[in-house]
Amino acid sequence: MSYFQSNAARMSAMTTLPPRTSDRFIDIDGSINLRDFGGYPTKDGETVKRGLLFRCGALTGISE
Repeated sequence: MSYFQSNAARMSAMTTLPPRTSDRFIDIDGSINLRDFGGYPTKDGETVKRGLLFRCGALTGISE
């Protein structure tokens, strides 16, 4: 099974879709690509809570 086939199978098994990307971006001066992971489905069928898990390209320049 190829990567694309396995990824398609995994995506079709999700009961909820991830939130739109534009809803997850957080604008903080000096941050690069800061996003909230809230709304994504977990393996056990739950959903990641908003405001709990974040990812960012770099935190070193944050001014707040």
